[in-house]
Amino acid sequence: MERYAVDRSQRHTPYSEGSAVFHTQWHFTMAVAARASRLGRALCAAIITLILPLVSAQAQQGTGVVSGTVTSDVGAPVPGAQLSIANLRIGTVTGDDGRYTLTRVPAGTYVLRVSRLGFRAGQQTISVTAGQTTTANVTLTAAPTTLSEQVVVGYTTELRRDVTGSVATVSGNELQDQKVATVEEALRGRAAGVSVAASGEPGRPAQIIIRGQNGFGTPSPLYVVDGMYLTENPNLNPDDIETVEVLKDASAAAQYGAQASNGVIVIRTRRGTNGANEVRVASYYGQQEVPKRISMMNTAEWQALNVQAFANAGITGSNVPSGVTTASTVNTNWQDAVFRGGAIQDHNLQLSGGSQDATYLISGGYLQQSGTIITTDFKRYSLRVNSDARRGRFGFGEALAVSRGDRRGLNGFPLIDVVRMAPTIPVMDPTNASGYGYGSPANPTYGTNPVGELQAQSNTFRSNQALGTVFADVELFSKLHYRLNVGLNYNDSTTANWRSISQLRYLTANPYATLTNANANSTSVLYENLLNFDDSFREGSHRFSSVVGTSSQRVDFDRLSAYRQGYSNETLQQINAGANSGASNAGFAIPFRTNALLARATYAFKDRYLVTGSARHDCSSRFSPDNRCGNFGAASIGWVVSEESFYKSLPLLNRLDFLKLRASAGVLGDQNIGDLAYLAPIATNVNYVFNGTPVSGAIQ
Repeated sequence: MERYAVDRSQRHTPYSEGSAVFHTQWHFTMAVAARASRLGRALCAAIITLILPLVSAQAQQGTGVVSGTVTSDVGAPVPGAQLSIANLRIGTVTGDDGRYTLTRVPAGTYVLRVSRLGFRAGQQTISVTAGQTTTANVTLTAAPTTLSEQVVVGYTTELRRDVTGSVATVSGNELQDQKVATVEEALRGRAAGVSVAASGEPGRPAQIIIRGQNGFGTPSPLYVVDGMYLTENPNLNPDDIETVEVLKDASAAAQYGAQASNGVIVIRTRRGTNGANEVRVASYYGQQEVPKRISMMNTAEWQALNVQAFANAGITGSNVPSGVTTASTVNTNWQDAVFRGGAIQDHNLQLSGGSQDATYLISGGYLQQSGTIITTDFKRYSLRVNSDARRGRFGFGEALAVSRGDRRGLNGFPLIDVVRMAPTIPVMDPTNASGYGYGSPANPTYGTNPVGELQAQSNTFRSNQALGTVFADVELFSKLHYRLNVGLNYNDSTTANWRSISQLRYLTANPYATLTNANANSTSVLYENLLNFDDSFREGSHRFSSVVGTSSQRVDFDRLSAYRQGYSNETLQQINAGANSGASNAGFAIPFRTNALLARATYAFKDRYLVTGSARHDCSSRFSPDNRCGNFGAASIGWVVSEESFYKSLPLLNRLDFLKLRASAGVLGDQNIGDLAYLAPIATNVNYVFNGTPVSGAIQ
């Protein structure tokens, strides 16, 4: 059977000629016949006698050659197109000039099939004559696929098929399918390796973690919105977003150096297009409900269970609270009291258009969401202006947005108290000064009235944000561009936390009403000077893209807070209406700056072999003077196996239209370690026992 093993491997040679396949079968038959019994030999001889005439007839037909050119529908040669003849294991791939040749094709009539990523597959009937060359030219029609889309991987734009890092893309249309208030919530379930933890509170930013927590401080990724760096969740209108690219590994994110350890989310907003002016109106309204509630006992069931519990503990008589033993007409379902039907509405108006030299997009939006918990609410107002213009070698444009957000959030722990408060306690109790039921000697509890937490207290947040970039672009030479990018992120926010004097908890009275106000202001300015080179040469066999430049960012953050108590008139919820007794004020300012040199390059050869490299030198004032700079770099390679000529012959794998193998390695950094992390604070009044005696000391 050794001969069988050799010949079987021959049968799986890529694109083997038909005669080679026949010879393999023939040698296999002879090998078996040589080892068969006398009866077997006779049977094999009879089979061979029947097959030989057919073999001789096929051999007499001879073979021919098929050659030609594969071009696109605009007449350009298509390199790397795969050709095969149906029902024969014969195939090849076009060269850089789009030409191909198939040799030793048995005479006959066949179907020639042609395929190439980015084009619709084509086929053509051919007739092959022995000893002659048949010419078959094929034209393919362009059919862009997701693999031929342009992907913004930070400072460079690449074909999706050429990306060697781990990059997930979510289109703006997918985000719009999710009727949610924030961009982070819309990303949930849209990208592998991206975890989105949302509280459900209207308008509250969700926590995004990319492939687990990798930094020292917050696990949040870096956001890059139209080229502007943000360390906080952007307050964007999802309707304005064109694409979201999630850079998940070191190869993709290393270009952002000391800010990329938790991954990077690159957001591009919509821009105008060349064409007639368009008006787009998008509006929706939806209802929201808590999908599942916890099944709780009513008053009768709760009392019966507690009577048994006290009896099991040996507690009887007057030691058992009367609220357990006395029939009650109160039967409170605290979940019904706290939960409600929520609603969300979103309305957007967009104007866009332009010419070959200039385009524009103006959009405005209003979103309002009432939470499924009483009193919670969120409103957002947004306005955006994006434009591009080009004249000769010069181009310029901007992406500017202003937004206002108003949010009223949760107070206390209502989701705990709705299952902790007894059903024998009413929501409202006129016998209490506060008007809220919170328990009594007959109904003792450690819970807090959750309705009172939400109504008699308030936690509001307001933010005003201006976010945008302005750029200028100059074509220095063919394919070489200089770009100046200036970005701004200004955020002014106010937080107010009000607590009424109203008592909401059994045996815990509030001595006075309190108010805490905090105003925070953040200004971030980014300057970047970039040289971009992007070219495709030798009829597309080589693609090269690179960028080198500098990046400088300054962030100024300051916060001022004030606390007052003792409000005699609770309708005046202002800082200056509180008593001076117990008043306190605090504030701080934190500036920091980063400077960087960066470089990144990508190269693709014949759509098969891919190489990417990036390097960045970062200096951050958040570190000590002797340790402020670091080097971050990454490299990755890719191999598009499905572009190889032998791919069609691979069992099982050849069922995949596209197969790419990639590997990468890199170094990322984290400067978000806390603004005073390199100081050495001393904690005093720390006790330690020496020889049985406590001694007061201090530790770092």
